[in-house]
Parts: sequence; structure tokens; C-alpha cells
Amino acid sequence: EKIPCEGELLELNVNDLFTRELIDDDASQNYYIYMYVCMNKFIVLFVLFSFLSHSQNNNQPKNYISFGLFDHKTGFSALGCTRSILQKNHNEVFLGFGSMIQLNTLVIGYKKYVFRSFIDGYSVVSIQKIYGMSGSSNSVCLSIGIEKRIWKFLFINTGLNITSLVEDLEFLAYPSLNLNVRF
Repeated sequence: EKIPCEGELLELNVNDLFTRELIDDDASQNYYIYMYVCMNKFIVLFVLFSFLSHSQNNNQPKNYISFGLFDHKTGFSALGCTRSILQKNHNEVFLGFGSMIQLNTLVIGYKKYVFRSFIDGYSVVSIQKIYGMSGSSNSVCLSIGIEKRIWKFLFINTGLNITSLVEDLEFLAYPSLNLNVRF
């Protein structure tokens, strides 16, 4: 069987997508194909779970739209939108996307409220697929911060995000400050 060279199209059948051994000789290309397939499986799985979440009887807002300098849920974005697919007590699983014109992110994550008081403290762990003009990459993001309700559905968030790009194992730390609307 011929192993594809650079510039040639890689032909895969459906059964090959569910195995780790797609290409025997090139471990790095095998890893990237495997990560791409896994990320797509997660996205499909969480989209299906979002349809099941309509049956939840919960008074907490499920939709979240943020405007500002980055975001604790969507990472590198000036405009972010997420939907909680599971909410229980102080825990939340969400699915979303964000955009910063030339940089777009798809996100699956978990938010845990550490404390709830006059100001709420939280931590967020998310898996992100970042699409940009130079290509795409997978990342893991950890965020910690505080939020304050300004009005019935308007909040202000500030905190610190630490993002690790999976391919390069680089860590990026940056602040976040945004307004968000929940409904």
C-alpha cells in the first residue's frame, strides 16, 4: 500500500477514522489526523447533548453572549456566544464559539463557581479549536476570574486566561475583561 507523500491527497475510508493507526510511518501526521477526528467527535457529541438539554427544568440562564477583551469561556474572542448544555448547582458544561475577525474559536468547556456572594468567583476549563488565517490549532484553556451582576441580565467579568496550544506546547497567559448578557 502506498504511503501518501507531501502534496498528495490522503484517502481514508470510514473504518480508518476510528483507529489510531492511520499512517504507520509518519507519527506526527498520524497524531494530527487522530486529534482532528477526536475534536470532530466531541463537537458532534456536544451538539447532540444540547438538543437533550431542552428538557431540563432549570431557572438559570442558558445562553451567554460576551463583548470585550477576550473571554473566560471562548478564549481569543472579542465576541463570544455559548450555550449551557448541562447545569447543576454550581457546575456548568457549555458549547460555544467566538470570533475576533481573523481568528475564530469553537469551544467545549466546564465552568465551576468557586464561591457565590456579592461577587462570584469561578474557574473554567475548555477545549478549543482555533481557526485563523494561518491555519488551525487545538488548545486547552484554563481561566479563573470574578463576575458581578450589573443588572438583571447584564454582567461584567474579569480574570486571567492561560491557554496551551497542543501542537507547540506553548503557554499564553492574558487578561480578560468583558460585558456579557445572559438569557
